[in-house]
Amino acid sequence: MTQRMATESRSEAMSYIGEAFNVMMGKLEETFAQIRTFADEVAASSDEVTAGTEETMRASEQVSESIQAI
Repeated sequence: MTQRMATESRSEAMSYIGEAFNVMMGKLEETFAQIRTFADEVAASSDEVTAGTEETMRASEQVSESIQAI
């Protein structure tokens, strides 16, 4: 993903193809960076949900123990 095409060529068509390819690769890099950021956000949110679930389970166990004691 880090390679680019040379844009200097004797052929105008090849220069155009090289430029278009380089633009496309730049956009792909941007897209991958956005996906990486989104994946990090999802992972962080998942960790928060997991922590919340564990806290809820502990509270539920405490309530259950209190009810049994009563």
